[in-house]
Formats: sequence, structure tokens, C-alpha cells
Amino acid sequence: YAHANGASLFFIVVYVHILRGFYYGSGTQPRELVWITGVIILLVMIITAFIGYVLPWG
Repeated sequence: YAHANGASLFFIVVYVHILRGFYYGSGTQPRELVWITGVIILLVMIITAFIGYVLPWG
């Protein structure tokens, strides 16, 4: 129970961080590579969370 809630809280914090980046324009030059790397990390997190959710169905 605590593990699932912690994972959900982590995703909420990540989404707030992304929204803050949009608000302050953090994806503009010269930081596009940092922004793209962050998006790739987000996609890996989403895939990992999905696999962790589906795994108990086994």
C-alpha cells in the first residue's frame, strides 16, 4: 500500500516539475537537450510503472 502511494506521489511531483518547466520556459535554447532527456526519462518511468502494474496479473 505504501509503495503504490509513494509511486503515485512521485509521479505527481514529476508532473508538477514538468508544468513548472513549461511555465518558466525551461525547454528553450540552449537547454533543449536537457528537456528532451527529461522527456525520455519520463517515458521510461511510465513504461516501468505500467510493467510494475501489469506484472502481478502474471
